[in-house]
Amino acid sequence: MKKILVFLDIDYTIYNSKDAGIYRNKKISQLCKINFKDVDRDVSKIYKKITLKSNILNPALFIIKLSKHFKIDKNKLFKIIWSEEVLQNFLFNDVIKAVSTVRRMGDIIIFSQGNRKFQNKKLFKIKKYLKKIHIFNNKLKNLKKIINIYKNKKIFIIDDWPLILKTAKKIDKNIITIQMYREKKARKYPSYNFIPDIKVKSLKNLYKILKLYSYLKT
Repeated sequence: MKKILVFLDIDYTIYNSKDAGIYRNKKISQLCKINFKDVDRDVSKIYKKITLKSNILNPALFIIKLSKHFKIDKNKLFKIIWSEEVLQNFLFNDVIKAVSTVRRMGDIIIFSQGNRKFQNKKLFKIKKYLKKIHIFNNKLKNLKKIINIYKNKKIFIIDDWPLILKTAKKIDKNIITIQMYREKKARKYPSYNFIPDIKVKSLKNLYKILKLYSYLKT
């Protein structure tokens, strides 16, 4: 049997970006002494403008835009945006137990996109369970390259973005695609006319899924 390899996405798959954003915006609200609802609305607009084209956040640009908009010191904003409270405390509750268990079966690979340093900080509590971390500005463009690196493994790929799963399946039909649906916390994507092999709402039963599918012939 081939060695099991699990590709894990970060945002909305293992990291609760929505709740982290709410916590961050509350801190910004306290800093600039403006009503939270107004801050939350304005920060969300600025965030969307920055990520609209590239689908990733540039933290430095985000801080500059926020500083100008709210007329507050960039260094104080930096401390909020890059704080451990925001970046290290918002893994979903099922993540640590899932990766520590799955690690006994095979290797866990982070495959995500965004600012590398920023994304890496989100992994602080699970780094010891990870075999490798791959973070790109555009992970879709790098998907084939990464799959080819690990082509002799039994690959499972877990992501909330169906286009990644659909593309992975086209590259290698034997890859097991697992789409994450974190209910209201998840982003809303078009279906891309794709049905994943498995749909999950958490990583609670990941070990059982891997055990069941690991015996399928590839």
